[in-house]
Order: sequence, then structure tokens, then C-alpha cells
Amino acid sequence: MHAAADPGRGPVSQHGSATSMSRPEVLDVLGELISACETEALRFHAYADIVGSVELCCLCTRRAVECMQAAHDLEAELLRLGGEAEGPRFDEQRGWTAMRGALGRYQREGLSGEGADSDFAALGCYRRALDRELPAEVRAVIERQSHRLQLTHEQMLHACQEEGGAQVP
Repeated sequence: MHAAADPGRGPVSQHGSATSMSRPEVLDVLGELISACETEALRFHAYADIVGSVELCCLCTRRAVECMQAAHDLEAELLRLGGEAEGPRFDEQRGWTAMRGALGRYQREGLSGEGADSDFAALGCYRRALDRELPAEVRAVIERQSHRLQLTHEQMLHACQEEGGAQVP
């Protein structure tokens, strides 16, 4: 016997539990990921301005562009599901990172230390999202982006090690 479907949730399994999250929950997850992507974009732009190496600068600039594209892709999913675009989600962490970059182009170690924490925070945000029962279309977008974030993190780690131990942004 199948339980009745909850109007805000996906199909219900034969055990009576929803097989996917409610639409508002999915929209919240997408909003958190959009914010994380926008934060990463700002951080990578700030870091690109202060790194000493052309290779690291190019990697940071490319990653900033990729982060903004990821935010746009997630926003497209949010809109497709009936959510509303909120514009840039400027939060305290992004403001602090942008301010630090503007105040001191030569604060490489301060920004890069914060960057490592931010990178792990973004990866954690994606992992938490993927632990949820997301609709298949949304999950596919998030899995692709999570994989790309992990690859970029590894590229940055490798490039920083080649630069003589610079910290990962």
C-alpha cells in the first residue's frame, strides 16, 4: 500500500517516506550553493590580484569565472523550480574578503589562509547538498559542479606547491 503524496514533496515510497525534498528545501539548498559560488568568485578575484605568479593568477581568474558560471547555472535551476532570483547574496564573509583585498594587495598570506578555509567550506557546502535527497536534475548539476570544484582545488594545490609552498587560495 502506498501512502498519499505530500503536495510539497516528490513521490512517496512504499514505506511512506518522501523520496525527495520539498520544493522550498531544494530552493534553500540552491540558494546556499549560489552564495558559496559567489563567495568563491570574489575570493579568487581578490587572490588573483595579489599572487606573484602568472600561472596562479590565471588559475585564480579562471576559477573566479567558473564560480560565477556555476552560480548562474544554479540560479537557472532555482528559477526553473519556481524560485526567485535574489541578486548577489552579499554576506559578511564575502564583504570581509573583498575589503581585505582592497586594503592590502600585499596581504597574500592573510587572504590565502582564509582562502583555504573558504575552499573547504565550499566543498563542505556541496557535500552537504549531495547528502540530501535532491531531484535528479538538480543533483546532476550539483554533482558536476562539486567534481569541478574538487579538481580545481587539486590544481591550485599543485600550482601552489610548485610556487615554493604558497598556500592554496
